[in-house]
Amino acid sequence: MGSKRTDRLASQMVRELSDIFRREISDPRLTWVTVTRAWVSPDLREAKVYLNTLETGEKRGQVLAAAQHAHGYIRHELGRRLELRVTPDVQFFMDEELEKAERIFRILNEIKREGDAT
Repeated sequence: MGSKRTDRLASQMVRELSDIFRREISDPRLTWVTVTRAWVSPDLREAKVYLNTLETGEKRGQVLAAAQHAHGYIRHELGRRLELRVTPDVQFFMDEELEKAERIFRILNEIKREGDAT
C-alpha cells in the first residue's frame, strides 16, 4: 500500500490507460485488453501497469509486446492527460492474478467433490 497520492495516481492511471487502449490505439492485438491495476513508485517516476486479455497462450505474449511497442505513444498520451511535471516511465506486465484465482477455485472444487464422494 502506498501513500494516498500514489494510490490516487495509480487509480487515475488505470482509468486513463483503459481509455487510451479502448479509444486511441488501433493495433488489433490490443483490442481486448483490460488494465487491471497499476503501481506508482513513491517518487512518481516509475509505474507498473498490469494488463489482462481474453487471449491465451502465445497471443498473451503478443499483447504484451504490442503494448510495449506502443509505449512511447501511451506515455505521451498519459502525460498529456495526467498533467504531471514528470510522466512516469510505464512498464507493462501481464496480470496473472485471475488465472491463479481460477486455479485455486478449481482445486477447491475438486477437494469438495472428493469429500462429497466419500
